[in-house]
Amino acid sequence: MNTRHLSIACIRPMGDSELGFPRAVSVESGNVIVTNPRSGTHTCTPLDKVCIDDAETGRVLIEVREVLLESVLNGYSAALCVVGGPGTGKSRCLFGAHDLKSGLLPEFAETYYRRRGQQAAIGVIDVSVSQVYGEQVYDLLSPRHDCCSSNVSGLGGRTYHTANSRDEFLSLVADALSVRAALYLQSDVFPNCAHLHIQCACQTDWGHNTASFLEIGSHTFSMGTKTIEYTSTAEQSREALQKCVATGRLANAYLCDSMLTSMMVQMLTDRLRTIWLGCMGPTLVDIYESETTLALLAESRLLQYSSMSASLKLREPHYSPHLNHSLKERLRITREYKSVRNSWLATLGLESSGHGRMAEVPCLSSISPDVFLSHRLYLPVDKNKILIGSRFGSNAQNTRIVMFRVAGILPAHCIIYLTGGDNLMLEVERDALVSVNGERILDNTRKLYDGDHILLGQNILLLVHMSEASVRSQQVTWSMATRKFHHEAITAHLSHRKKLQCENWSLEQQLVTLSSMVFEANCVSDELKRDTRFRVKVVETGEDLFEPEPCVVVISERNDVADTWSLIKMSRRLAQIRSLRSHWFELYGRPSLFDTVADNLFYDPPRHELVGVGFCYLEPIFYLLDIAATVPIVSFKGDAVGTVDVQLRPRIGNSQENTHRASEVSLDSYLGEKLDLMIKIKRASALPRKLCSSVFVRASFFLQPSPLLTPRCAKNTVNPALETVFQLHQMITDDFLTYLTNGALELQAGLGAAVILPGASLPFIKESLAYFLEVSDLSVRASGAL
Repeated sequence: MNTRHLSIACIRPMGDSELGFPRAVSVESGNVIVTNPRSGTHTCTPLDKVCIDDAETGRVLIEVREVLLESVLNGYSAALCVVGGPGTGKSRCLFGAHDLKSGLLPEFAETYYRRRGQQAAIGVIDVSVSQVYGEQVYDLLSPRHDCCSSNVSGLGGRTYHTANSRDEFLSLVADALSVRAALYLQSDVFPNCAHLHIQCACQTDWGHNTASFLEIGSHTFSMGTKTIEYTSTAEQSREALQKCVATGRLANAYLCDSMLTSMMVQMLTDRLRTIWLGCMGPTLVDIYESETTLALLAESRLLQYSSMSASLKLREPHYSPHLNHSLKERLRITREYKSVRNSWLATLGLESSGHGRMAEVPCLSSISPDVFLSHRLYLPVDKNKILIGSRFGSNAQNTRIVMFRVAGILPAHCIIYLTGGDNLMLEVERDALVSVNGERILDNTRKLYDGDHILLGQNILLLVHMSEASVRSQQVTWSMATRKFHHEAITAHLSHRKKLQCENWSLEQQLVTLSSMVFEANCVSDELKRDTRFRVKVVETGEDLFEPEPCVVVISERNDVADTWSLIKMSRRLAQIRSLRSHWFELYGRPSLFDTVADNLFYDPPRHELVGVGFCYLEPIFYLLDIAATVPIVSFKGDAVGTVDVQLRPRIGNSQENTHRASEVSLDSYLGEKLDLMIKIKRASALPRKLCSSVFVRASFFLQPSPLLTPRCAKNTVNPALETVFQLHQMITDDFLTYLTNGALELQAGLGAAVILPGASLPFIKESLAYFLEVSDLSVRASGAL
């Protein structure tokens, strides 16, 4: 018997916005071929099945459903692991349409209940739905339940909910998705970094209180950029799988410290035959996620599970102790949980659109960064005022209080209400960040119309519906709204770039993401009284097809060297900053107590190490000539350790070009006037490999009070792109002319390797907060006693 796990690739069709983009993924004789022009690689991966269009994907998903059903109905457990980058169609394959009327999971449930009915047997599925984010696991069907423990066994604390019909099953799934959408509004969670885990205990006739388990995992591997500084979740899982292949022992995968990896390994035990479904985008834009997904599928094909023997029959009942209760009792408990879920949403001021239920109008629906979670929550608009903020006191009469505990939302942020003439009004509190249709609201009151989208802070997006027709027709997405909000900044970065449509589209997507992250990080920095500021910068790397690479410049008032973070580092650090903020609000609320912890997250203190020194002679500036030089860098031992490319361009006054007369032009004829000098430090090249970590360049020019410092390069490379421009304004004096003829621009290449402090880890944050709280409480008690 074939004992391999099955590996299937689903390559989604091109979207309308991708027409004309270069393809990077193709299929030939059942093999998936990925061509990466950046690295020059051309990989060919054999898989069990490959889908390249909707029709073929539909047929393959039916086959997958039948394999899972055959296992479950015959008393065996099975597993399905859906992996891929964001926007590659994972939710569409798993759930189908937004109303859950198609897709693999709804069709599995429908077929299971139908076939159990044909066998004159009761069909019952006990379902548990969890979300994994970092090392935390949330029970989505019991939001008031404490977070499950993140131990090796994984999900031991989750609850199960009973469904004895297809509609009840899909209602539970829809409720879980609504709770997931609410978590994004109430906690600091990145949607593209959160993973979904579903376990279905399907009742069979193979023994008392036993069930066949269907494990389903949906995992997003979000690279976000071509620069991978840290081991991503996907690569951690790959390493774990490689250890399994090398040793034949799945337990070795637990050596990789990742809750998500532990879950994936559970699905690969010898009790489960796993179907791996990799979803990929076809174009060059998705090349990095596609490569990682294919590598994971290739590793999974090498794993084998034991043949289906009697020892592989059903799991022991202790895996789901709820089966010890009668069906009537389990259904009663499930109804109680549903009531608790609705109550939990009501305390937040939200309501769920539910499975197949139309939101009441007029209303405000929630738009999520995860398209599949949009419109699952709404705020009904009635005679009661809607008060939106992060903290409120007691509930006022005739008001609906809506709390969004995310960065950028003030304690009292805005009010939405209906007037007597059925006009929907928005009242904005002072200093609150609110924009409507991409326009920042600066006045106090604004009338809202059908189809308006309201962005609160940077994380809450609401869409106005004044009629049922608009509920069905509105197609506003998160990316559309954030793009409008950051339109001016994004346009400034793209206006002077004459690139291919594919390149500009990819750069624009990354700029939208980074601009939102930077805006939020600055809001939290102000909120926690940090001295750190973030701004977006585009660096021309020139190393691949996607030459412009967006990054984040991190500036700290207490440190003389600015830092540069890539998109993936910014996303990881912002996730930790969000966690810090959440615990700060949850435990105490006094940022002054957490200076050390917070500083370690907002800025990496550098450890400077000199690589070498070089000199660029400036005599051409005396004659108003541009300089483009490659300056050799020499170490203190006298060894050549690389070069630095610099450009200098002098201008007199506001003129864009220097006018050359027939006679020789020099600065001594401009004494007393102002010289505008542009100094651009482009890149360092040919550095020793052991001296290429977080490189920066320091330049000293004449009597400048502070040195010219480039941000640290985000990539560990021997050819770091620095792309930093300095605009200097210098009065032309005799001393300055002497400096130009006899002196030189000193360039010092250095390493700014960050000191890795324990404050960067979430467990340390929690321990530090708890410690500070305990010390603070003791201090308060002591001062009170005195």
